[in-house]
Amino acid sequence: RNRITKVLAPNDTDWPRDARVVDVSGKTVLPGLIDLHTHLSYFDPPYSTSEQPSDPDGTLRAVQRLRFFIESGITSVRDVASEGDVTFRLKEWVGRNDIVGPRIFAAGQLITAPGGHGSEGALEVNSTGSIRTVTGADQWRDAVRDMFRRGADVIKIASHFSVDEVKAAVDEAHALGLKVTCDCETF
Repeated sequence: RNRITKVLAPNDTDWPRDARVVDVSGKTVLPGLIDLHTHLSYFDPPYSTSEQPSDPDGTLRAVQRLRFFIESGITSVRDVASEGDVTFRLKEWVGRNDIVGPRIFAAGQLITAPGGHGSEGALEVNSTGSIRTVTGADQWRDAVRDMFRRGADVIKIASHFSVDEVKAAVDEAHALGLKVTCDCETF
């Protein structure tokens, strides 16, 4: 299933009959690369910053990027904020080999406070956009739970937050078995 299961010494022929053998003699073999900070569905310039993100457009951008990643030798990506459920669905499709792409570790939405990193500009801030704004420890905890329910592999938070808010988010993520990554700016 597109996995290297064994590396043999030259002239060794000890492999199963049904194995797909690739002779890379004289070549360099490199393990797959990992991109730990990507946003698969985000739009890039020269698109207008007033363009409203949408799940269909974000999905098409993400599928295109998945192909670019694979063609570049990147076999795993950690998406740390994308439109709605786009990366969760793509993670499923890639996992079933229904589309070609690197393995996806998805955060879902970036969780931040109103006025915090990511909540400015043209990025959509709501339950389906790439940014989710919350206030107070209970809302931070609920946002982490929601990302977990939707399929998050990691939680992405961003400043600004109080000590109580970040503690609630991190404690909840850890209780669910998830790690947390943060755009902390000057914190």
